[in-house]
Amino acid sequence: MADIVSEASGVACWVYVQKYVKHKTLDEMLQEWSGASKFILAMDTWFERLMADQ
Repeated sequence: MADIVSEASGVACWVYVQKYVKHKTLDEMLQEWSGASKFILAMDTWFERLMADQ
C-alpha cells in the first residue's frame, strides 16, 4: 500500500509542477507521460477544482 501512495504522490507533484510552474496544458502533459493518462487527468481536474475554490 505504501508503494501505491508514494507513486500517486509523485505523479500528483509532477502534475502540479507541469501545470503551475511550467504552465503546460493537459494535452502537453498527456503527450509527455501517456502511461499515466488517467491519473494525470484526475489530478488536473482536482487541481482545477481546488484552485477555483481559492
